[in-house]
Order: sequence, then C-alpha cells, then structure tokens
Amino acid sequence: MASTEMDGDQVDGATVGTGLGLWALLLVVALPACGDPSAAGDAGTSAALYSSKTSQSHGSVNFSLDTPPPFDYFVGAWTHVLPPGSQGKGNDYPFAATCKEGEVSFVSGNIGTSQWVYNANIMLFDTAENYLGDFTLVFVAANYAIDVDWVYVAWHFRRSGDQTSVTQYVKFIGSPNLVDNRTTETVPGTWTPTALQIGGDPHRYPDTAMYIMYASLYATDVPPTDEQLKAIYTRGATPDPSAWADWPLIDGNPADVSGHGHTLTVNGPVAQGLQGPKLTGAVAE
Repeated sequence: MASTEMDGDQVDGATVGTGLGLWALLLVVALPACGDPSAAGDAGTSAALYSSKTSQSHGSVNFSLDTPPPFDYFVGAWTHVLPPGSQGKGNDYPFAATCKEGEVSFVSGNIGTSQWVYNANIMLFDTAENYLGDFTLVFVAANYAIDVDWVYVAWHFRRSGDQTSVTQYVKFIGSPNLVDNRTTETVPGTWTPTALQIGGDPHRYPDTAMYIMYASLYATDVPPTDEQLKAIYTRGATPDPSAWADWPLIDGNPADVSGHGHTLTVNGPVAQGLQGPKLTGAVAE
C-alpha cells in the first residue's frame, strides 16, 4: 500500500475524510427510505442463507456485469473476514470496475498477527495494467471477537470535471456504530465505468476464496446518509426496487431482484459459501 496516513475527523466512532462538500447536491435516484428497516432485514434473518464463494483460480471465479454501470454510483456488499494471524490470505476484491482509463480495484481484507486490523481502499491501474496508486486507504483496528466476522464495505463515486470524489464506508457487523469508518478522497480522472466484476479480480487475486453476499448498486450523484446506508446494509435478501441492481448472491445465484433486469454473468464454478450475516432492524449483529 502506498501510505497508512489518512486525514479526517472523528464523528460517532467513524473517521470522516476531508473531501468535497457533496451533501448539498441533489439526489438523482432515490435511495431507500430511512424508516424502520427491520422488515427489510427479515429475509436475511428468518432462514439460514448462504453466501457465494468466489475468487478461486486467481480471481477468475466471479460474477460480472457486462453492461456499463451508472456514471455516478454507490456500490457495496457484505464480505467475510478472517481472525488475526491470517495475513497470508491477502486482499479480497469485492468489486473491480473496468473503465475507459483502466481499472479500479476495490480492496477489502485483513492484516496483522495479534491485533485484527481491517484494510479497505481502492487501487487504480491504467489500460496497460500499470499501478497508479492507492486511494481511500484505511487500516481500522477492531476486536475480532466482538466486531467482526462479516464486514459491509461500500463506495460512492461522483464525477466532478476531470476528477472523481470517492467516499468509502466500513461497517463491522457487531459494532454499535451506524458506520465504523467513512473516508472521502478526490481521485484524478473520471474513471467512467464500462463493466463491473463482483467477487474477484483475476489480475491481482492471490488464489484464495472470498465470500460475498447482499451486494447492491444505486445510481446516485450524492453518497447516502448514515440512515440510508443502514437501510441498505440491513436489507438482507428483501428486493429493493429503488436500487439500480440488487444482487443477494445467495448460493451463487446471480439474479438481480430489483426488477431492473441487471442479472450477472457467472464466471467459473461459483459455489455456495459460508452462512451469511444475520441482519436485524437496528444494527447488524
């Protein structure tokens, strides 16, 4: 990674990066309402639902969206993480966006031997696959026994002229916080997406499986509020018609349940993974 430094302020246990003032902008497509999301999460708690196992064979086992995502978008998913001492696993890549300028690889994972530290960031590569740098880089300390097992990680992209504002979110399943880490950074270039891989990056993955569940994508030019984010990550398998695409990814199923027809392509032997996160209406647990 390029650096472990991050500028920001502490708000309710979450680190807020110093980025562009986006909150005054208008929402293009409505995000979920901020009422009680307990009903939305019921489908994720009432049955023993299982995640999708991807990223074997150096990341070539994955899902792909073969049509361009929206220009400005929010995308996130629940991913499984390992306890301290598992640093040999390397990064997970829940998403990888193919763009006109190259590729944006979305990173989640864990490092450390005695202390559990969660790593999230994006990496940029040009069209020749040359590494251009890390952005939104964070290392978030956590108590593995209490806070983690499943982690929700998400990103919002908004273009502004010849730059892109990226806001990254981290939410530990056992944490009482609505958001455990929020970081915003400006990235040079527009990084217009032309396709999206979900659950693995075949170019950079170190040949170990990852587990992913409840992925969704929204067309929006502003990042969600904390309450909107909560409604997204507690929804579980309940379809969200306000999403551009909603992929529960249960047992390797690629279906888009939003009703908008953005079903994924399955690449390789995607399989049933670990039992997924149990979600509740207040805070995921």
